Amino acid sequence: MSNLSLERLAFDPAAVADGPSIGTYLISASGSVIDDTSGALDVYLANASIVVTATDLDIRDLDSSQDNVEIQTAAGQALAIDGSGYLTVNQGTSPWVVSATDLDIRDLTHVSDSIKVGDGVDFIAVNSDGSINCNMTDDNIADGAADSGNPLKVGGHAYDQASAWSAVDAGDRANIAQDLYRRQLVNDAPNVSASATAAEVVATEVLLGAAIAGRTRILIQNNGDKPVYVGPTGVGITTGLQVGKGSTLALELGESIDLYGIAATAGPHDVRILQLA
Repeated sequence: MSNLSLERLAFDPAAVADGPSIGTYLISASGSVIDDTSGALDVYLANASIVVTATDLDIRDLDSSQDNVEIQTAAGQALAIDGSGYLTVNQGTSPWVVSATDLDIRDLTHVSDSIKVGDGVDFIAVNSDGSINCNMTDDNIADGAADSGNPLKVGGHAYDQASAWSAVDAGDRANIAQDLYRRQLVNDAPNVSASATAAEVVATEVLLGAAIAGRTRILIQNNGDKPVYVGPTGVGITTGLQVGKGSTLALELGESIDLYGIAATAGPHDVRILQLA
C-alpha cells in the first residue's frame, strides 16, 4: 500500500495548477450548502435593496434591465421618471421666468412654444392673423402739455353728403369725415336737420324754440309791428339785441345755448324761428 503525505498545505497563486486541490462544502447555519457559479461565490441579499455609501462610486457596469439607481434629496425625495423615460419636473411657477443675457432661442417653434415679450405687467398682443396690436397713444404727453415727437399720418372716412350722418354718443370714437373727393368736411354748412317754429313774444321773456340736436345756426324773424329784444335768460328791453319789425337775425349758435325774446308791450308779437343742424 502506497501513501503520499504533505507536511503542509500551501497555495501558490503563481502556480495554481501545481498546488494541492481540496474539495469541500460550506454549510450555512440552516444546513444549506452555499453555492458558487463559475468559481464565484453566489450571494443572495436578504434586504430589498442595498444602501451604498461611497465618495467615488463607479457605476459604469450598471444595467438598466436589472439594476435600479434612485437619486434622492437629503429629505428622501426621489427624482421621478415617467413611462417614456423622461424626468418628471415640478414646474413650481407658471409660466417659467427665464433670465439670461445671451439666450439662444433659435430652436423654438410656434407650434409648441410660446414667448411673451413685455415688462412683467403688460405684454405685446398678437392678433389671430399674426399682426401686432399697437397702441399709438403717447401716454407721456398729457392734455395741455407741450407737444413733442413726430406726428402720425392719418386718413379719413368718405361720406356721401346727400345722406345725413348718423349721430354718435358722447365719448365715442368718430371718423375724420371727408367727402367723395377726399376733401375734409368741416361743419360749416348745416347738413343734418332743420326745424321751423313760431313764438309769441310778450312783455316777459319767452324761449325762442327748443334747440335741435347738432344745431349750428339759428335765424329769428320778427313778423310783428313792434321791435323785439333777444338774448340769454334774464334778457330785458335794455339789454337784449333789438330785432326790428320785418327784420331777421341770423346767428351761428350751438344747441347748448338757449335764446329768449321779450317785447316792450304785451303784444303778442309774432316771431319765427328757423334752426339748422
